[in-house]
Amino acid sequence: MRSRATSRRMSLPGFLWARRHPLRMMAELGAWPGDLAEVRIGSQSFVLIKHPDLVQELLVGHADQVEKGRTAERKRFFAFLGDGLLTSEGEAHRRQRRLMLPAFHRSRLASYGEIMVRTATAASSKWREGETRDFTAEMMNLTLSVVGNALFSSDLGGAAETIANAFNGLVTNLNQLIFPGASWILRSPLPFARRIRRAQATLDEIIYRLIRARRADKGDTGDLLSTLLLAEDAENPGEGLSDVEIRNQVMTLFFAGQETTANALSWIWWLLAQDPEAQAALKAELARVLGAREPSFSDVPHLIFTGQIVSEALRLYPPVWTMGRSALADIALGGHAIRKGSLVLASQWVIQRDSRWFPDPAAFRPSRWTSEFRGQLPRFAFFPFGGGARSCIGEHFAWTELVLVVATIARQWRPSLTPEARDIQPFPRISLCSDRPVRLRLDRP
Repeated sequence: MRSRATSRRMSLPGFLWARRHPLRMMAELGAWPGDLAEVRIGSQSFVLIKHPDLVQELLVGHADQVEKGRTAERKRFFAFLGDGLLTSEGEAHRRQRRLMLPAFHRSRLASYGEIMVRTATAASSKWREGETRDFTAEMMNLTLSVVGNALFSSDLGGAAETIANAFNGLVTNLNQLIFPGASWILRSPLPFARRIRRAQATLDEIIYRLIRARRADKGDTGDLLSTLLLAEDAENPGEGLSDVEIRNQVMTLFFAGQETTANALSWIWWLLAQDPEAQAALKAELARVLGAREPSFSDVPHLIFTGQIVSEALRLYPPVWTMGRSALADIALGGHAIRKGSLVLASQWVIQRDSRWFPDPAAFRPSRWTSEFRGQLPRFAFFPFGGGARSCIGEHFAWTELVLVVATIARQWRPSLTPEARDIQPFPRISLCSDRPVRLRLDRP
């Protein structure tokens, strides 16, 4: 396909404004004519692609000619995760993916589902009718518990809050490192730099302790940590993963399994709190499918409207709100030349709110997600889990968790907006969170 493109230069003040307001900048570029918007700042070129076919060209057709490209603060954050599945490239990434795939096999999801339901039930059993809860914190703690139990067979107990605070400290404080000299400042005695170093040390201490305990035990508990400890590379028999390599994967999964899923759940509850009709339809489906029992993994395909709610929330507020690829060579997208070194952005925030694919795109309409509607969508009009060779390895795990947590909690509770939650706005950090805690009132359905 050949697409129209708009190319303009941006001043340094304009670039700094865009760094402070990335969603507004994405929306402005999305409104430019054509399916590609190129911004040039000095010798650097940034290209936003706005058509699903171009996303497919980038992530599938040119997979071997691009690598992950990130802004400065994202590079620094992901450096703390280490050379894990999110950050590795080429053969290292393919090797890691091969070693980790067994832990996410569908056969394991049933047992993971039991943990998800049990965790959600335990968390919501502490709530009381008429009280207000901070759903941002509640979902962070819930998803962290799921990660600890389902992936590591470990109840993190008192360490859960410590890990959550440490990750939050990394994300929040690393966003300040967007100026020259940041690498030096990170080693300085400045308060936020000390907080970053302290957060990393805390996370490393907890994770290496888990690894040492499991190596000493030498048993196979059937979880991801056991899989990594026992894994051998089929192409290099006898070669396993070092403690550092396992630490990097564990850090990656702590982040991917907690931060993104928790933010998705917070947005789901905030959207439902504003839509009594959707809540009523959800309640009717849960009564019809589940009756008086709790949900299980086998119910997920039958919880159709619950899944539609999840899809619509992921469309409107995708935790991964943009993806970047750096061109390793001159390539062409839609007939438009992309120079080597350009950063190409495929933004879920832009494409999933495009009226060409989603009528009334700003509206929360779960019922739009019929099988017919899905069938007519271009492949990359909806891509909350990415796509191509680097699609999210935990997509089925995350989808199962979102559906089962919503079903478990919605059987017992009906959230409604509090005054302080009415004007919540999206805030793009490493993943898309809210600009303030999502505080909701709890009532019985």
